Formats: sequence, structure tokens, C-alpha cells
Amino acid sequence: MGVENMGIEDIIIAKIKSNSREGISYIHPIKEDQVIASYVSAYANGDGGILVFGVDDDGYDLHVKNSAFNIMEKEVKIQSLLSSPVELDFGALLYEFNKKLEYIVVKPSLNKIEVDGVGYVMNENQKPVPIEVKTVFLSYSHKDTYIADSIEEALNSCTKNINISRDIRDVKYKESFSEFMNTISEHDFVISI
Repeated sequence: MGVENMGIEDIIIAKIKSNSREGISYIHPIKEDQVIASYVSAYANGDGGILVFGVDDDGYDLHVKNSAFNIMEKEVKIQSLLSSPVELDFGALLYEFNKKLEYIVVKPSLNKIEVDGVGYVMNENQKPVPIEVKTVFLSYSHKDTYIADSIEEALNSCTKNINISRDIRDVKYKESFSEFMNTISEHDFVISI
């Protein structure tokens, strides 16, 4: 049976039995809501994924325990820790007839999802790490504002790890425009129109 014909619980069981960590993270013992929210942020900022509660992952092998969470009661709390709502599916299953596991399926988000102002992505060990944000200085003549707007919109729609500096937003009333222009060297990239 191909993965496309499997239900989520069958996928979880197959991943546990094959010791797979691709697109799935195992959590045991209990973690704080903030930590769970960072996992949700990381999966939402990527291609989505699954959190399974009640499986201990020592980095080599998976050890099926029991979930002590009652994770389905935490949906409101987890969502409240995120900068924007994320599509989450909660569930529970019995593994080998006597081990209760719970899970959250996290769907990818179009928005950057943050926890306390920090966005996360998954590292190679399926652990959340802060997104490394790159800074872009957008330099343009005001007659080309519509081009700058289009570039900013395109960049923001295709990546979640950039901050774009523009004079219309970053030069405060009575601040020196020349001081703003001197910040170019503090940026990772410059786009000049």
C-alpha cells in the first residue's frame, strides 16, 4: 500500500516501525506548551509535519512509551502562543493495542509563524531552531516606488526569512535620510532599482 492510500495513523505507525524521522518529531516525556509551539512553528514554516507524543527518541532508536499529555486539550493554548492561527489536526491512537499515543498534524502556513517574536524551522534532527533572518536594503528612486512595492511583495511571498528596509517605513519623521542610507552596510543584501 502506497503512502497516498494510508491514513495518518497508519503513516505514524509505519514511521515508528521503520525508525523514520522524516517529517515527524517524537516527544517524550512531557514538554512545556512553549516548546510544543516552537515545533508547530517550525513545521508550519516548512512543509508541515507530525508531532507524536508518547515516543522517546534517543537519536538512534525510537522507544514507544505512553502519552501522558492529553494534547487535544492544549489546542487553544498552543494556538494562543503562535503569531497567526495554524491549521492543526489533533488525534490519538493505540499502538500495539496497549500504548496510547497522541499526535498533532501541522499544515504548512503561507504566513511566517512565530512564538514570542521568533520564527522556527526544523533542523536535520527534526528539532526546531530559530530562522536565520537575512536583511535586504531596497534602494530606489521614489518615481520607481511601484517597482519597489512589487519586488517587496514578491520577496515576502516566496520566503519567510527576510526583513526588508525601505525609507517609506524606516525613516521616521525628522530623521535624517542620509543616516538611513548609511545603514546599507549593515544589511546582508542590497537591491538597487
